[in-house]
Amino acid sequence: MKTVIIFSFLFIVTLLAQASCIASSGDADNAFLFGKKLSGSGHMQEAITQFSKAIKLNPATASYYAERGWCYAMKGYRKLAFADFTKAITIDPDCSNAFSYRGELNAAIGFKKKSQEDCNKALSIGISPIDTMGFLNRGRVYSTLGREKDAGKDFEQALKVIGSSSGAGTYYQKAICEFCFKHSTEALADVNNAIKLESLNPDYIFLRGLIYSSDGKTQEAVSDYTQVLKITPDNLGAKYNRACNYMTLGKNDLAIKELNDDIAYEPCPNNLIKRANYFEAKEDYATAVKDTTQAITIDPDDVKAYITRGYEYCHLKKLKQALKDLNQALVLDPKSAWAFYQRGVAYSDLGEMDKAINDLSKAIALQPQAGAFYSRAYTYREKKDYKRAIEDYTSAIRLDPTALDYCGRGCSYRFEGQYDKAIQDCTKAIALDSHRTHSYLTRGVSYAKLKQFDKSLQDLNMAIKQSPRFGEAYYERSLVYKQLGNYKSAEADANEAKKLHFKSCLH
Repeated sequence: MKTVIIFSFLFIVTLLAQASCIASSGDADNAFLFGKKLSGSGHMQEAITQFSKAIKLNPATASYYAERGWCYAMKGYRKLAFADFTKAITIDPDCSNAFSYRGELNAAIGFKKKSQEDCNKALSIGISPIDTMGFLNRGRVYSTLGREKDAGKDFEQALKVIGSSSGAGTYYQKAICEFCFKHSTEALADVNNAIKLESLNPDYIFLRGLIYSSDGKTQEAVSDYTQVLKITPDNLGAKYNRACNYMTLGKNDLAIKELNDDIAYEPCPNNLIKRANYFEAKEDYATAVKDTTQAITIDPDDVKAYITRGYEYCHLKKLKQALKDLNQALVLDPKSAWAFYQRGVAYSDLGEMDKAINDLSKAIALQPQAGAFYSRAYTYREKKDYKRAIEDYTSAIRLDPTALDYCGRGCSYRFEGQYDKAIQDCTKAIALDSHRTHSYLTRGVSYAKLKQFDKSLQDLNMAIKQSPRFGEAYYERSLVYKQLGNYKSAEADANEAKKLHFKSCLH
């Protein structure tokens, strides 16, 4: 540990000594080149200082603003970043780096259309990689545009340029290349090597947080972002990323303060939608709608915002408004599986089952996911097409087994007369979530059909205990009491079912 601290101290002292020489020489280009070296090796704040010196000495050079803007973007200072990119483009309308950096930032905060315009503009001007960071820059532009093969070639080339060199900055560059190349194991190893050499570098720790987050190691990511914020308390990028990971962990109350800070700094589609997700988790859909509406106002072409608001309107039972949003989402992106899925749910809630099945089938064809199979299964069940419902529940269980899936399939087996299978599925559902009343009801009815009345009563009693106003449970229990010859209890339960407006014809 002492060796690491001494190395870091000597490295910083060397940088400061070089910086002093540059400042005294008044050489803007040297300051700029030194800033590039610093940013490339993961020293963003020091790089910002050097780019600012270069700008002070020569305020009419576009590339100075473009590179400083990139450093600001990396630290989460979006307003400052956009201001620098705009200034660079004003000075030089052919500054490709300003367009490429702005395109990446727009993508990161949710401006998809603007991002594509900027990235295409950068490529049309031409990005000529001459070093590792140049290949990385162009590779990220390709990746933002979805041109993964082209991106992969550039990331591979960037790694070749680096070669087998070592040193904290070099390990950092390697880690970025590997992370972009989706080689997370190698990226993690290299960023850890960088951190061993410079344990207090927030940019290195921030990158490791990104790698952890992409690998689903959410708690480790939170720990890294927390460490970054101890070193640089005003790092907005770390605050926002930590908030996102808090939400993944279900720690929504911890997330909201940082999301509020981020939105107060500058509202953009991604942070507004993320905060809307917080309110959705609280089942406060009316407040969530306010955030998604603001996101749409900022960017009327944001597909995700329309789908999210459509989802919220579904929960508010404003189904016509939900359909309007989801139709708009599909105008903007005709191949959005999520939009077809959510519109299918809306049609199902409206009772338009054939339209629902059509949309859910399109969603499944585009992107087979458990939620779409579950929703289509539910719709088939409502149409009393239990065989197809069972097939879809089975597909959902294969992808991501939940209590809802087992309960739904168990219910379908019940109506198909396969009572043993219904009991098996409901038992699995209860093991996953013992608070699902319908699991007890379905299992109780299935036991009754098999003449296992004691077990049936236990389940129906539990269903009524959990949901005292569940009319169907009283009705089914009345039938069991009747089978057992307990006519007084049977009549009492039948009367209670009627009071709760349950009709046996619905059974």
